Amino acid sequence: MSLTLAHAATAPAQSTQVFILPLGTPTLPNAATTDLPEAARAYVETALADKQTFVALNHFSHQHYYVVLEAKRTDDLQFEALRKAGHQLQAALKKEKTAEVFIHNISENPDAALTLAEGLFLSAYEFEGYKTDEKSRAAASLTTIALVGEAATAAQVAELQHVLE
Repeated sequence: MSLTLAHAATAPAQSTQVFILPLGTPTLPNAATTDLPEAARAYVETALADKQTFVALNHFSHQHYYVVLEAKRTDDLQFEALRKAGHQLQAALKKEKTAEVFIHNISENPDAALTLAEGLFLSAYEFEGYKTDEKSRAAASLTTIALVGEAATAAQVAELQHVLE
């Protein structure tokens, strides 16, 4: 599998980014408004006010995705919800043929980005040996999942890469 996890100090401008937002966020934190025009910010805030937990915003050259932590009875259930959000994110990234994605953790859960990346990585797995036609044998477009800044340390990212391979 050619998918790799990486650590990045910052995300490049005009790149596809995922922001993990705190539980019950009604408005966008400043850290999640990188290059958003006012109309796009209003759209995301309306979706957050409607209690949506996954919001996609297409800028044509790149996308922004917002994942809101869900209130669950236990931490394990919250982590499982993040893994499921990773699966939902993978479907959106596959549709857009995204090559790399940068994940920011703005939530209060320090392991949220690692868990979302785990769900994304596992969802991107392909059973290549069983594909029969040329279209299905085409390589997946997603090649890099980068965790940005304090979302995770480089050592945590390397450990997760080894566990998932």
